[in-house]
Amino acid sequence: MRPIPASIREPLRLVLLDRQERRVPWELARPASVLIPLVERGGEVLVWLIRRTETMSSHRGQVAFPGGKRDPADASSMVTAVRETHEELGFPPEAIEVHGRLDDVPTTSGFVITPYVGWLRDDRVPVPNEAEIARAFAVPLAAFVWEKPRPQFFRGKGLTRIVPSWHVDGELVWGATARIMGTFVELVRDVMHRHRF
Repeated sequence: MRPIPASIREPLRLVLLDRQERRVPWELARPASVLIPLVERGGEVLVWLIRRTETMSSHRGQVAFPGGKRDPADASSMVTAVRETHEELGFPPEAIEVHGRLDDVPTTSGFVITPYVGWLRDDRVPVPNEAEIARAFAVPLAAFVWEKPRPQFFRGKGLTRIVPSWHVDGELVWGATARIMGTFVELVRDVMHRHRF
């Protein structure tokens, strides 16, 4: 599988700065934010993911990006994404360079998630919040970019749906996280193509 080179960082940042994201009104939903934390390791781009503990009140046991509900004290949705990443993984805000945002994602659980793409300034060891995070792991972004998502059956609220999912590092990535990742990898593929990586 061809790695995603770390040299994609600047072209990706410029595309994120220039794109017009789709926003969803919050009036009927609870605002939340996540961060897609990218890091360079050995010249390759990796992405950090978490698996939530089974004791969480919502999304228990699911693989996700670090993030959560917007706090009334948060000045913006970007502040929420960075704060939650710090609380969940121990990455300090000054170690994260936010490059831009993706389209808002409404969820069946009543949230509107605003995803941000960030780059860690260095490859650091996470310090997961044990009350919320069962596992923190970094996987090559290439595992999502070059592999098509597979259909996954999901039953909930009286409905059975087929949703896209990826199996990476022994974990299942599905739901809103897979939808956000799908949008992001299309962007990455486009940058790779246009810049002939």
